[in-house]
Amino acid sequence: MNYQLTLSENVLRLDDGANIPPDPANSDYQAYLSWVAAGNTADPVPVPGILSVAASMELAVQAWIDATAQGNGYADANTCVSYFNSSNAMEQGMLTAPPNPLPTAAQVIAQLPQPAASGWVTHAPGAS
Repeated sequence: MNYQLTLSENVLRLDDGANIPPDPANSDYQAYLSWVAAGNTADPVPVPGILSVAASMELAVQAWIDATAQGNGYADANTCVSYFNSSNAMEQGMLTAPPNPLPTAAQVIAQLPQPAASGWVTHAPGAS
């Protein structure tokens, strides 16, 4: 058997993909504890890839947009956007002058860890 730690308290059994909760009454969890007691170590939590991070960020941003719309009396962002051509100045203002505009790609890239800060040698494209 091989196991992998997860972001939750559960343990993943790699042989069959079983997601095992930390329940002492669970025979799979008891088997995992015995496996560890025998000197084995579970694989670490995998580092999330850029696609899963982007998907998670997209969900968080959409939830914030919906919550902002709901805080202003709309069911969600789609309902709010439906008022785009409204003659109501407050409704138009929420769509045309957001309180916190989204950053540009250059602003996001500037906040990422930069190669030089990690000791990477930066080469010109195509150079080795």
